[in-house]
Amino acid sequence: MGRIQTNKLNPIIIYSGILLFTLFIGVIDFITGYKMNFFVFYYISIAFFAWRSNIYVTIAASVVSIIIWLLADILAGHSYSILLNQIWNALMRFASFLIVAITISKLRDTIRKEQKISSDLRNTLKRVKILEGLLPICSYCKKIRLDKEGYWEQVEDYISRNSNILFSHGICETCAKKIYPELFTDKQENEEKL
Repeated sequence: MGRIQTNKLNPIIIYSGILLFTLFIGVIDFITGYKMNFFVFYYISIAFFAWRSNIYVTIAASVVSIIIWLLADILAGHSYSILLNQIWNALMRFASFLIVAITISKLRDTIRKEQKISSDLRNTLKRVKILEGLLPICSYCKKIRLDKEGYWEQVEDYISRNSNILFSHGICETCAKKIYPELFTDKQENEEKL
């Protein structure tokens, strides 16, 4: 049997189902009475909303959950000697719902960022070619010997063929002075005159 893929289901259907689940928990909470506490099961719907939605929808789910819990608590006949105790219990449960909602939302965001970084890294590693090993190179002309038969290739051609590097040629000042000394002697003479 295949798993149901929730990504293909309509979000309204999914969220409605989770809200019905929350109501179902509230009904069970009411039926069992205030002496048997079911409030931890409200975390299931809050966790689902936190994983699938943004933080505002998750906070709304927390508000709905606390309202359902409070109604179940009141309708089950739980009377408090002081109204402040009931308010305190409701606020503490609401705070715990929010903590779970925010923690799961942050966890989801962190996992998504990590997955994106991991994907970017895999894509980058696919593009990187690593040259490694011993490479016989002529100490004079800098050609590279490719095989034992003695085939030699320019270092630029070898590196371009085995990596994503393209070369552009120029001439460094030291080599330019050796190859074109006349260009530099005039310049040196002009500088000495100044």
